[in-house]
Formats: sequence, structure tokens, C-alpha cells
Amino acid sequence: MDAILVSFEYWAKGGWLLIPIAMVCVFIWYYVLKLNRQLDALAPLSQEKEAELENQLTQVAEWKAVVKQLEKEDSAFHDLVIYIIQKIRQGIDLFEVFHEVRIKTFHPWERDLLILAALVTSAPLLGLLGTVFGMIGTFQAIAERSCETTELMASGISQGLITTQFGLIIAIPGIFGVMLLKKKKQQLEVRLSGLQNHFVLGMRRRK
Repeated sequence: MDAILVSFEYWAKGGWLLIPIAMVCVFIWYYVLKLNRQLDALAPLSQEKEAELENQLTQVAEWKAVVKQLEKEDSAFHDLVIYIIQKIRQGIDLFEVFHEVRIKTFHPWERDLLILAALVTSAPLLGLLGTVFGMIGTFQAIAERSCETTELMASGISQGLITTQFGLIIAIPGIFGVMLLKKKKQQLEVRLSGLQNHFVLGMRRRK
């Protein structure tokens, strides 16, 4: 209980700017967890499963048989492959299908990654703004030269340092989160390119 009270008192010294900083923190982790969950849903399969999928796309004679085998798997990536096959069976060009898949898959992620990057950037800037307000309060205290000058100066300096501290604490993990998500997105892009090559090979053998 004492630790919670001390933490609250420390937090209160940072001033009102810690409220928007806390909101930024919540949104950063919301987008990090959301995007990570979505990317993991299409995460690379094991080598065995990957080889099995490649064999199904390139060796099985009919798409209907491939779909039947893929439906046995409970995977978002297999569902995506089934969707591509259904579009091909409707007579849609393979490259148009993959173009559509990339737009539907990556554009929402790119938008969310942009929002996440903006939030991560705003956290230390809000902390810096707190520093500015704290320094203004400090200089005002010096200018007034009242009996409360020392207390006002300490309050201004505390506000500046605490908001900067929290801004950096929030931003640094967010930076690593953005880097991790971008790496996973790039891996998925490479994987989709490989999947497209399997489809091309399979369609050639089916002719």
C-alpha cells in the first residue's frame, strides 16, 4: 500500500502532462499487441508443414483435391491459400489475385504501423514539452523571489524531469516494438512471394 502511495505521489509531481503520456502508452501497447497477434496468425509454418504445403500446390493434380487437404488444417495461412485457389478457379489471373491479397493484407498493417510510429514519436516529445513547462515554472519562481522560491523551483524541475523520464520509458520499448513488427511484416512479404512461385509452378504442371 505504501509503495502505491509513493508511486502516486511521484506521478502527481509530473503534472497534468502525464495524463496524455499515459494515454499514448496505452495506445502504443494496443497497436503493438494487435499487430503482433495479426502477424503471428500468418507466421511461418514448420519446415515439415511448409514442405507439405509446397507439395500440395505443385504435385496434386486438381485444385479441388488441394482445397480438401488444406481444409483439414486449422491455420490462417492455409485459409489464405484456400482463398487464392478459389479465386483462381473463378478464372481470375494469379498475379491479380496476389495483388489483391497483398493490398487487403498489408495496407491495414501499414496504416496501423504508421499510427504506432507516430505515437512512439509523440511520447518523448510530450516529455520534452513537460520539461519546457517545468523550466518556465522554475524561471517564474526565480523572477518572483518570494519565500516559496525554492519550493517552486524544485516543483518545476521535478515536473520537467519526471515527464521526460516517462516519455522515454514509453518510447524506447515502442521503438523496439515497431522494429519487430516491421521485421515480421517483411518476412511475410517474402513468404507470399515464395507462395506465388509455388502457385506458378503448380499451374504450369496442371496445363
